[in-house]
Amino acid sequence: MSREAIGGRDIAHRANAMRANAFGVDVHCHINGCVRESTLMELAAKRGIEDEAKAVIGDAPRDLMRCFEMFKLIHDACTTNEAGRRIAREVVEDFANDGAAYVELRTTPKEAPERGVTKESYVRAILDGIEDACGVGGGDGRGKITARVILSVDRGRDDTESKVNETVDLALNNRARGVVGIDVSGDPKAGSWEMYEPALRRARDAGLGVAVHCGEVAHTEEEQRRMIASGLVDRLGHCVFTVRDDECYAALKASRIPVELCLTSNVLTNSTKSYDEHHFKQLRRDGVPLCLCTDDTWVFRTSLSRECAIAQVHFGLSVEDIREIMLDAVRFSFVEPDVKARLVERIQGRA
Repeated sequence: MSREAIGGRDIAHRANAMRANAFGVDVHCHINGCVRESTLMELAAKRGIEDEAKAVIGDAPRDLMRCFEMFKLIHDACTTNEAGRRIAREVVEDFANDGAAYVELRTTPKEAPERGVTKESYVRAILDGIEDACGVGGGDGRGKITARVILSVDRGRDDTESKVNETVDLALNNRARGVVGIDVSGDPKAGSWEMYEPALRRARDAGLGVAVHCGEVAHTEEEQRRMIASGLVDRLGHCVFTVRDDECYAALKASRIPVELCLTSNVLTNSTKSYDEHHFKQLRRDGVPLCLCTDDTWVFRTSLSRECAIAQVHFGLSVEDIREIMLDAVRFSFVEPDVKARLVERIQGRA
C-alpha cells in the first residue's frame, strides 16, 4: 500500500475517533460553503441550473478566485428564504453528527426581491434554521450542539459605507436570536479597510465580536498591518501571507490576536503548497493563539473531525493537544459568557 493510502487511512481512522469524542469547535465556517451536495443539486434543479451545478461538483481543485465563482452559483441556487432556513438547519445537523459541540456560522445577508428575499428576511430564515436544529437562540450549551451566527460584510458587494452599516444594523437587531459578530470577507482585492473601520468600531463598541479575513493573498501587507494595529479585531482568518512578511508577522505575534486556520482550504486553493508546509506549525511554535476550522466543508470536501485528524498526522498532535485547541477556540468565541462556561466544562469532560 502506498504511503499516501496509508496516510489517508490514518486520517480517516483518527477522524472517526475525533467524531466520537464530540468536543469539536469551529469558529470559521461559511453556511453556503457547507451546503449538502444533495441539497444543492435539488435546489439547482428547481432553478433550472442543474447542468451548471454538475459542472461545479465535478470541477478540479480550484484557486481562491475560482472558489468565489463557485459561490456565485451556490447563491443563485440557494437564495430563497425557504432554502436559507433548510441549509442552515442541515449545516448545524451535519456539524453535530461530526462531533461538534459548538459552531459559529458565517453568512452574508442576501437579497433577491424577485424571490421575496430581503436582507432582513434572509437573516431571519438563517436564524430560524439554526433554531430548528438547536432550539431557541441557537442553544445554551446544554444540548448536543450550540450554534451562533456571524454576519459577513462582502468586500466585493458591500462597496459603500451605508451597505456596511446595514449589515452591522442587522447584526445588532438580531443579537437576541444568536447573532454574535461581524466578519469582513470576500474578494481580498476589493474594498478598503478605511471604509469598514468606522462600522466595525460601532459593532465592537456595542458588544459584537469582530472577525476579519486577513492575508489570503500576496501584496496586501499594508492593509494587514492596519487591520492588526486597529485594535478592532478579535480574530483573524487565514493569515497565510501575513506570516511571510517579517513586519506583518512581528505585529501579529505582538498583538496576540487569535488566528483561524483552515488547513485543507489553504492547500486546495494553493495558498500553501502542502499540509506539511502549512503555517500552523510556525504559529504554534511561536505561541500565536490559533483555532482549527473548516472554512467550507462542501467546497473543500472536508469536515472538522478530518481537519483535526490532519493536524494530528502532519503536526504530531495528540488527542489532548486537539482538545486544548478546541478549548481555546471556545475561549476565543463570541458566545455569551454563561454558555461559554458550559461548553468549556463539556470539552474538559466535566459535564
